[in-house]
Amino acid sequence: MNRSACVMLSLLIAFSLMNCGFTNWSNRVSDSTTQTSKLKWGITSDSVSQGDRGPDVTCERGLKNVRPISEGKDVGATNLNLKDTNKDGAIDTFNIEVSNAYPSYYNKIEIGVKNFGEIAVKVGRAIISWQGKTFTLKSGTVYYLYEDGKIVNNVTEPEGAVFEIRWTEGSKKNQYPGEILPCALEFHVLQGASQNNSYRFGVTLAAEALEVVGSISDEVEPEKPKGIAAAKSALMPRTGGNAHLFYLVGAAAVVFGVWLRQKVQEDD
Repeated sequence: MNRSACVMLSLLIAFSLMNCGFTNWSNRVSDSTTQTSKLKWGITSDSVSQGDRGPDVTCERGLKNVRPISEGKDVGATNLNLKDTNKDGAIDTFNIEVSNAYPSYYNKIEIGVKNFGEIAVKVGRAIISWQGKTFTLKSGTVYYLYEDGKIVNNVTEPEGAVFEIRWTEGSKKNQYPGEILPCALEFHVLQGASQNNSYRFGVTLAAEALEVVGSISDEVEPEKPKGIAAAKSALMPRTGGNAHLFYLVGAAAVVFGVWLRQKVQEDD
C-alpha cells in the first residue's frame, strides 16, 4: 500500500512540475507578444509646412495680429531638417534654422503627428533644444528664449529675449492607431536678436503607450468564496523559474514513477 502511494505521489509531482513549466512558458510567450506590440509615433513628412512662402510676415508681441510686413521685404528664411533620432522609422524631431534673422520676423511651422503603431498612445511631450539646453513645452503657452539658453514664460517685459515661441497641439489626449494630430510651432524674432544672424533650435516629440483600462490583461476576476479561492491557489502551480528545467525534472519524475510501479508489481 505504501509503495502504491509512493508511485502516485511521484506521478503527481511529475505532472505538477510539467504543468508549472507549461504555465511559465505560456506567460513568457504572452509577455513577448505584449513587448513586440509596436509603439510608433511621429511626424508625417508630407504634412510639414511653414508660413514663410514669400514676403516676410510679422506680428505683435505675444504672437498676436499676424500680418505681412508692410514694406513687402523678403529677407528672413526658415530651413527645416527632419530626423528620426530614435531609429523607429518615424520622424520625431524637426530642427529649425532661421537665417538672416531680424527683429519682427515671424513664422509658423505646421506638422501632422501620426500614430503609426499598433497600440494607442498618450499624446506626448514636445521638448525644445536651445543653446545646449532642453525644456518641455506646454501647449498654448508663450515662452521666451534668451542667448544664454534660458527659457521662461509669463514675462511681462521680456527684455533681451531673442525669440518668443508657442507650441500648440490638437485637443486629443489619447491617440489611436492611424489617427493624425495637428500641431504647430510659432516663433517671433525679438529685439534681443542680432541683425542678419542665424539661429538654430529643435523640437523633439515623445509619446508613451496608453494603459487601456479594462483590457484582457487588466481585467479583475469576480470575487470568489474564500474556500474556492484557497483550493484553486493550492491546486494551481506557481509560475517562475526556467520552463525547460521544469520539463526535465518532470520527465525524470515520470520515468522514476513508471520504474517504481514496475518494481512494485514485480515484488508483488
